[in-house]
Amino acid sequence: MKFRTTIAYLTIISLINLVGCTTTKPIFDEKLPKDGVAQKNDIINFVNPQFKNEPTAFYSYLIFSTSLAAGAGGGYIGYQSEDSKVGKAIGYGLVSFLGTYVILAIYGPDVSTKPITIDQGNKWLEMLNPSLASNNNYFLMPNDKKINNLILIPKIKENNYIIENYNDAFFYNKLFPSSQYTTNVLTNSINTIPREDIPDIIELYNNSINTEFLQYRYLNLGKTFVEYKTAYKKYPKIKIEAEKKCAIAAYSIDDFNEYLSSFPDGASYSDILKKRNKAQEEIDKEQQRIKDEAARQETERIEKEKQEKIQKQKALEERKKHLTTQDKERIKLEISKLETDIRIAKDKKEKIGKDMNYYGDLSWKTNNSTLRDEYKQKSFSLLAESVLMDQEISKIQEKLGDLYDLVPELK
Repeated sequence: MKFRTTIAYLTIISLINLVGCTTTKPIFDEKLPKDGVAQKNDIINFVNPQFKNEPTAFYSYLIFSTSLAAGAGGGYIGYQSEDSKVGKAIGYGLVSFLGTYVILAIYGPDVSTKPITIDQGNKWLEMLNPSLASNNNYFLMPNDKKINNLILIPKIKENNYIIENYNDAFFYNKLFPSSQYTTNVLTNSINTIPREDIPDIIELYNNSINTEFLQYRYLNLGKTFVEYKTAYKKYPKIKIEAEKKCAIAAYSIDDFNEYLSSFPDGASYSDILKKRNKAQEEIDKEQQRIKDEAARQETERIEKEKQEKIQKQKALEERKKHLTTQDKERIKLEISKLETDIRIAKDKKEKIGKDMNYYGDLSWKTNNSTLRDEYKQKSFSLLAESVLMDQEISKIQEKLGDLYDLVPELK
């Protein structure tokens, strides 16, 4: 009995799949609005195009009628029992109906959705709208969510497509590969393409068209010597025009040297050489002036220190003549205090140094960027404190030296 029931279910499932109980329809998440250049070029973007299998009305009727028949059969079997005929008939019938319905729903035809592939694009468009398939070119492109976009453009836009940046050029290359109108489209759009996009567009089309007109455009949109030189380094074929522009734009000795090395046979070589030599002379003169001024200032500093030392010595000798015993005792106490101040200052500086090293080590060891910045800032602050302590110690030592010079016997 169980074997025959299993065979019956398998036969029904096979028949359902064979008679075509599903229909396929094209679906998509959204049709992006057209704006900017996309609007000018009549571009359409279908996000996440897929094929969706849906059950037909016949399938719904078939699964219900089959389940109903199974329920009737189960009810009949239950009614044939010797006791509780009505109860068993209802129970067997209900179980048979629900069981059959669930089995057919689970093992019935495929009703899933599947993303389209590039070779299915035309079929998808024909199912969505036959005119879209016949009048448009298309290509599949993944977006930042790794979902395919189906990009469409009317075939009539091949010879009057508008390009304003690299993305527009990329779309055109995908939608109209190896088009005979590529050069005309780029030429007509050349005044709207920004300079920074031109190298990428040249690379995009370098193997399919002559891109010299784009190379010259890239050069002519430059404004500085570096930009003209960069254009020549990228595209050596534009050397003659690049040499002229570099000669006009060169104004620093670095520019002059770069010109001389890049264009040894340039028309302006001799003029640029003269400018370079003159600029070098000016630089040499300025460097010599700076050296002379530094030497003069150093001489003045030495002479000033010498005179200050002489005046200080005179004042010291004069003060020595009038020292009393009380003055010497006061100086002795002052020396003792200053020596104590030095010891305290040195101890403080030593502690600052240890703390500075501590926070410096922490900044290298931690992987937390916020803590690393805090430790570095603390270490820098301590370094500044250490410098101030050095200055304070120097002042104290200078005072001590003056007092010892005044009363040498106290050393």
